[in-house]
Amino acid sequence: MKVRYLIVTTVIAMMMVSCGVDNTKIDPKAVNKLYNEKLAELCMDKVYTTIDTGYYELNDAEARYKLQQLAHAGVIEYNVERFAWFNKCTDIKYTVIKKIDYYCKDNGDYIDRKDVYGKGEEISYDLEEHYMVDVRISSKYKSMLVDALPEPNIEDLDMAAPLYDYEAFPEDNLQNNEAWPEMVAPKIPDPPVERKDIKCKEKKETPKAQKNTVQRKEVPHVEKKPRCVSIDMATTNRYKEAKNAEKHGNVLILAYEITAVKSRNLQVFNKEDHSLAARCEVIVKSKNVTPQGHILMNDIIDGIPAKVDVTLTYYVDKGWVIDANETQETKQVKNKKGKIENVTTTVCEFAKPEIDPKNVVREYPDEPEDMI
Repeated sequence: MKVRYLIVTTVIAMMMVSCGVDNTKIDPKAVNKLYNEKLAELCMDKVYTTIDTGYYELNDAEARYKLQQLAHAGVIEYNVERFAWFNKCTDIKYTVIKKIDYYCKDNGDYIDRKDVYGKGEEISYDLEEHYMVDVRISSKYKSMLVDALPEPNIEDLDMAAPLYDYEAFPEDNLQNNEAWPEMVAPKIPDPPVERKDIKCKEKKETPKAQKNTVQRKEVPHVEKKPRCVSIDMATTNRYKEAKNAEKHGNVLILAYEITAVKSRNLQVFNKEDHSLAARCEVIVKSKNVTPQGHILMNDIIDGIPAKVDVTLTYYVDKGWVIDANETQETKQVKNKKGKIENVTTTVCEFAKPEIDPKNVVREYPDEPEDMI
């Protein structure tokens, strides 16, 4: 009996203690959990990048080097073909049409050369080159593709709009059956025509214009572009065929993820409206960096930190909730009178962590002594 009494009193005491727990307390681990949940809720825990795919022309050498890196990492299947040829350009202009060499008649020595100018052909050769690339995502990385950037789907269930059947309200299905006769405007009569006979005076002969009084306007000379023709039509035609087969697109692919790893400088305080609040610094880091994220996003790697200032508010029914940051945004808009005026609005946004690849300490190999 005494043992049963002790058990009952112990249970009652534990219930009393549990009822008296202060759930307004918060620690750094709880902040990390809340922040990671918020990142996932707002689709900020994953960062995506784009890769141009298909068969298309790409003459940027630096962009082709990025594709080589992606192919070396196994992200894409990549091929490149170069089409290059010389164009013979002929330009009709005032140029040297003949060269005259002067020699001494007695001993045959070269004395001087004279250029004879006139309207003639000036020939030059220009190199033209094009690069066609073929880019496809490898099967290993197709699972990282998404059709579109994920958008947060946040619904307030308490404010959900009711659904109803349109057939339950016959007036909703009523069609507009108004039909009115067409109105034709009365015809406006033409203005009356009045005839008036008058005596005309004899026309005076205009004096003849004197010769050489008007100077002739000189038409400005417009330089024509040189006529260029490929000297390798086989390569030129192959390039035209490749250009006609061009098919260009782009895909969205996972670059890396973001996660909160530490909260620090946590403070709990009362706001002016007597609500309970907290603030702290959250350290987030990049993780699961993919090869395409490292190559296309400025050499990003795992573990790059970023600091985010976070504030929280305590609600009796929800507990601790991370606040959105309020910023003032000013835009120039036209009012009803058509005048431009500045309109300032308050924008509430969640503090998005920005991973900066500059926060990386790189070690470089020692240079050889002969290079110092």
